[in-house]
This record gives sequence, structure tokens and C-alpha cells, in this order.
Amino acid sequence: MMLINKIACLPLLLVAVCAAQNTLPPLPAPLGVPAPGPSTDGPYAPQPILPGGIVMTLYPPGSPFLNMEKIRQAEQYNMSQSVPGRISSIVNIHNPSIEVHTVDRGLNTGAAVILVPGGAHIMLNVSSSGADFVPFFYNYGVNTIILRSRLRSDGYNPHTDEVYDTQQAIRLVRAHAKDWNIDPNKIGIMGFSAGAELATAAAVLYDDFDKKNSAPGDPLASISSRPDFVGVIYPGPTPFARDGVPPPIPRNVPPSFIASAGSDDQIRAAMWADEYFAAMLALRVPNLEMHIYANGRHPGDVLRDGSVMTGGLTDQKGIPFGTWQFRFIDWFRDLGFLEAPGVETKAAKDIAYYLTQPVIPSSESLAVLLTAAGDGSQVYTCTDGHWTLKAPDARLLDEHGQLIGTHFAGPTWRLTDGSEVKGKVIASRPAQDTAAVPELLLQAVAGSGTGKLANATYIDRTETHGGAAGSDPCTSGEKRVPYTAKYRFYTTRP
Repeated sequence: MMLINKIACLPLLLVAVCAAQNTLPPLPAPLGVPAPGPSTDGPYAPQPILPGGIVMTLYPPGSPFLNMEKIRQAEQYNMSQSVPGRISSIVNIHNPSIEVHTVDRGLNTGAAVILVPGGAHIMLNVSSSGADFVPFFYNYGVNTIILRSRLRSDGYNPHTDEVYDTQQAIRLVRAHAKDWNIDPNKIGIMGFSAGAELATAAAVLYDDFDKKNSAPGDPLASISSRPDFVGVIYPGPTPFARDGVPPPIPRNVPPSFIASAGSDDQIRAAMWADEYFAAMLALRVPNLEMHIYANGRHPGDVLRDGSVMTGGLTDQKGIPFGTWQFRFIDWFRDLGFLEAPGVETKAAKDIAYYLTQPVIPSSESLAVLLTAAGDGSQVYTCTDGHWTLKAPDARLLDEHGQLIGTHFAGPTWRLTDGSEVKGKVIASRPAQDTAAVPELLLQAVAGSGTGKLANATYIDRTETHGGAAGSDPCTSGEKRVPYTAKYRFYTTRP
């Protein structure tokens, strides 16, 4: 009986032995997991987020920009709970820095994008709006720099300290452009959410920053903080938000690419994106491009299915909003930033041309002096078989239809009290009436104004009807084409 029991147990023992022999070995621990540097008696030394990153602090030790009471504190990493080695965000940043990732010489376009991560000024999302872009831009020959700026949650001011970090980063990259094989005329910024707040501020406030930081002892004193391009991705409030006083826009303001979700992000990014775009468009800044996507929300928002909206380079479940980065590359290529290093970009050429053109005033800077209706003719003369404008010949009428002046060659506007002004066309656009002369903006010729019109600085012609010569050929003579229009005379606000 005992023998039988032993024989019966033998298969069970073999199964147990085999099972033990087939048990998989334990998984190895993740390797190369990034970690903050230690706190020491000296300023904290930021560590690279990605392998091979060249990390440089923005300010020299003892700089008045730094908080000397906190400069020795180590950064704190918030690691992903599901992806080993992925830094979700960083906080406790007191020694701000840049991390530089260059591309191979055979690919290098010389262009460099400084990434300004988002995080609501509470944390810095250095992966989704930072590290993830390094291999993406590498494929296009674009060098990538990740900015680690200070945070409001650590006691810093987003409108000063964080903006200064962004501006200083641009100067630092430009100062070392030769060392990193970067074209100093192809250095720009791309900000996300709160980071886009900083990017849009840096896009217009560089002159003031450079003047305030031009002391002889500053090694970056002669280096400009003007970005050559700006990416504004689902932004926070820009300097042109409605509840603030907008700053003046420099004439050489860089071109901007803007992307945001639309109605479902209306109270945040879409409205702020639109305000920034409108401010630039009002001055006809060259090479603006904006994409507002119908389907999408702000990263971090809860969707209707209970999932959370992602940002950065994520596919976002296949919706068009998940392709904004390719639209940026299209724009970037179109402006010449993907050409070889040293080749002047279309963006630079367009800005240079823009600077030669007359300044188009913003409506906020002007006050209306007088409004008049024009009623008369555009007079043409036959030149080389085509009708050429000779002069206007019109009456100026007030809102009651009473005669208050005349409009004639010059072009000149003269009121019945003897005051007059001459104008020079600085902008035009086609009228809605295809048979009408174009709408015009004219700048008053300096010193030409007298009397009531002495302080006129601009005149516009709108609501035009008729007056176009037509394309029919001519042999000789003159013809008069009836037209009407509205004229407004402006003065510049003090």
C-alpha cells in the first residue's frame, strides 16, 4: 500500500519540479532613471532630463536675478507612475537653466527651438512639453533647448521672474550659437499653456529687457533677446489679454505660429490666442498663422468619456488637433528655417521689407477729428491706351448733406473755412463693390495741415461705390467716373 502511494505521488512531484524550473526570473530594475542632483553648500547644479543634454544655468552665481536664500535647494522630480524614468514634472526650481540637445552636422539646419513648458506656473511639465520634442525636431535637423524656468508656486512672479528666464535663455543660446553649430538668426521659442504666456511676453518685451541688462560687466550685454520666431501653443493669458494694458509692439516683432482648441477651450486658450493674433494682425505683422481646432480641449481637461485630454505631441485619439505640430513644420519650412545654416530666411527678409513700409496706426492710438461724405468723380486721362487716374473731384458733405468742403488733386481736402490737408497713400484694400475704387489709408503729409485739419495725421477712405475706370482701352481724352465714399480724418492721441 505504501509503495502504491509513493508511485501515485511521483507525478505530482515531477509537476512541482518542472513548474519550479519554468518560473521566470524577476524583472530587472529600470536603469538610467534621472534623479535630481544633491543639495550642497554651493548653488544647485541642475541635472540633464535626457541623456547627452548640455545643462547651463541662466545666471552667474550671485546674480541679482537669483534668490540667494534658496539657490542651494535641490529640484524635486515628480516621476511617472507607469513609465519608469519619465519625469512628469519638476518643481522647486531656484537655479533656472537650459538643456541643449544638438543634431548631427549632416542634418543640422542651424535652427534652434527653445521649449518653454507649461504647468500653470505650479509645476514644469518637462516631458510632454519638453523632452518629447527632442527626437521630433531632430528628424527635421532642428536643435532643441528645454528651458527650466522658475515657478509662481515657488514664490516667483510670472510677469517678471519667469519672463526674464525666457529672455535670458534666448540670449544665452545666441551667445553660444557658434559652439553648438546654431545659426544665431534662427533662434526662437515655443511655449505651451503657461509657457506660452512667457513666450508671447518675450515676443514683444525684448527691447526693454536688453536695455536694462546692458551693463559693461554683463558678458551677454551685446546679445539680443529677440526671438526669430514664436510658437504659441494653447496659451495662457498673453500681454494682450482684455483685462490688462497692452504693451507697444516693436516694429521688428517676430512671426508667430498659434495653435489651440476652439469652443471647448474658449474661456482659456482660444480667447487668449485670438487676442494675441488680433493685436499682431492689426499692425499687419508678417507671417502670422493661427489654427483653431473645432474638436479639442485644454490638456488636463476631463473629456465626456471620462478620459483626460492630452497635449504636446500626443495623437489625441486621431483628431486634427493632434496634428498641429506638422502644421508648425509646414509654417517653419515655408519661412525658410529648414534651409541650410547661414541662408537668410524668408522670415528675416519679410521683416526687413516690413520695416521699410509706413507705420499702420492702431485704432486705439487715433481719435476722429471729422467725418465727411465724398460725392463726385474720379477723373482719368488716357495714357498709352489705358485710363490713368488724374485726380479726384468731389464735394465733402456733413451728416445732413450740407457742403463743408472739396476734395481735389494732391490728394487734398479743403474745408469751407479754408483749412486743408494733403495725404499720401500707405495702405489699400479692394472695395466690396467690384466697380468701386479701393478703400485707402493715407498719412497726412507733414506740414500740410492748416486750420481745423492742422492736427490731422491720417485719413481713411471707406464705403466706396463707383469710381473705377474699367479695363476698356482708350485712344485719347479724359473721362469722369462718378463715385461716393466716406472720409474720416484722424489725429493721434497724446
